[in-house]
Amino acid sequence: MLFDKLNIQYTKDPPEVDEEALEEIYQDPKERVVKLSEAKAQALLEKYKGQDVLIVGSDSQNLRQGISYGKPKTKEEAFTMIKAASNGRDTQISGWCVINAKTGQQWSGYDELHFDYLKMEDNAIWEYINNPINKTFKCSGGFDIGSSFYLRHCGRVEGSHGMFHAIPMEKIIPILQENGFEI
Repeated sequence: MLFDKLNIQYTKDPPEVDEEALEEIYQDPKERVVKLSEAKAQALLEKYKGQDVLIVGSDSQNLRQGISYGKPKTKEEAFTMIKAASNGRDTQISGWCVINAKTGQQWSGYDELHFDYLKMEDNAIWEYINNPINKTFKCSGGFDIGSSFYLRHCGRVEGSHGMFHAIPMEKIIPILQENGFEI
């Protein structure tokens, strides 16, 4: 987990949020990821209210040729999503929200990361999809930027380095420090 690298104590506590309902309300991808991040953090606020903790919520969306891609549900859908990236550009938009459960103070925003991809052969895509160690169905757009498939097919990256972990840590770390975390 990313917070392990910061050497801080944390608890992973996935919130109960109806993401699909919020996705229908917010059509703009930038607004959507911020609102989903805020909803995830707010969903945990009642549980931790008054405690000296920070709640971090995040959400990411992948735009490929102007189309917003979520997580694929089938192998065929994954193939279509990944094939659309061949010789193209992706934009990963990640929203974030931090809430101080003791004071109620909230910070939120989004950042972008752009990927320029090389040509992807059909057989390489299917090989990736069919390999059970890959996170095909857990990642927006169908493939994990930590995979060897990504390493072989990404030609250029532009944007926030922290976004490789789907959350712009250069925005989160100052808030953690401002709230007493030593990093």
